[in-house]
Amino acid sequence: MTESSNQISTTQTEDLEQGNPNFTGGDYLTPYSAGIRGLTEEEALTNYGSKFNFISQPIKNILFDYSTAEFIEEKLGVKFGLDGVQKKEIANLIREVLLGNIFVGDFTQMIQTKLNIDEEKSKNIASMIVGELFQPALESIKAVQRTKFPER
Repeated sequence: MTESSNQISTTQTEDLEQGNPNFTGGDYLTPYSAGIRGLTEEEALTNYGSKFNFISQPIKNILFDYSTAEFIEEKLGVKFGLDGVQKKEIANLIREVLLGNIFVGDFTQMIQTKLNIDEEKSKNIASMIVGELFQPALESIKAVQRTKFPER
């Protein structure tokens, strides 16, 4: 991993469009940085970082790139009125799908459960993530999913 990919991408949102009535506040978290928050022991940090060593570049781009944090905060957060905890959960769920720890077919249900929202809203969130955020890495994501879930 490069040194820049080890840095946590968080920025306070005071500079976000203050006039937006749907703005819910919070930190900008990438799927990587959402998972590293709260880890304090060096061994835990090392183990966490090692999860990302053998993934494709298109997936790394989604996991580490600040544009992913912006997508979660400014698009999903604003459109669906998500609070800070829900946005962190979305970042965590995105990471787990990209690493192949969650089957993409279970993504909508996981969003519904983790965010405590209705089915229609969770379907809309999942659809937006898959259709927009995952698009540049879709073939890599499919490969990971086929490897991790060959029976599905």
